[in-house]
Amino acid sequence: MVIEIMKSGGIKSGVLGIDPNVRSFVVEGIRKAANGKQIQLTDGALVTENCRGIKSDKELAFMELGNRITKMAYRETFKMIREGMDPVELEELIRQAHLKMGVSGGGSPQFGISSAFPHGTEQTYPLKQGDIIMVDGGCIVEGYRSDVTRTIVVGEPTDQMKRVFDIILKARQKQ
Repeated sequence: MVIEIMKSGGIKSGVLGIDPNVRSFVVEGIRKAANGKQIQLTDGALVTENCRGIKSDKELAFMELGNRITKMAYRETFKMIREGMDPVELEELIRQAHLKMGVSGGGSPQFGISSAFPHGTEQTYPLKQGDIIMVDGGCIVEGYRSDVTRTIVVGEPTDQMKRVFDIILKARQKQ
């Protein structure tokens, strides 16, 4: 598709800068399509990084909208939490809540001890009273991704949970 777009723009040869964050399979697809043509692929970070660093008001609005939608999806989904559910069930509810709001999105919930690890663990546990739930996810609005993490407690937090929360809050306030 990239080579066809170049061709339709009258570009038959030259250098094509590729953002370093483009997935390898995409870069390799472009490389194969450009094979035998006078198109050289190069690191496009100098251009793309500067483009990404400064956002227009419109881009910022898309990102803010994505964050608001994700927060609303979480809020609605958290009302459906029940003991015994597993992370996959909650993940599906979050995905469905995003879809109801007209966007593609989701979240990766971790329950209990798994919530202490940034990307969870292979072991999953059914939800029970007193568990911490950590959800990290977001949605896509006009090509811009949101990223929202929320941590909640099922039932009442213990005194130790409250102490840890206060320590983390004070540390964040000093940043």
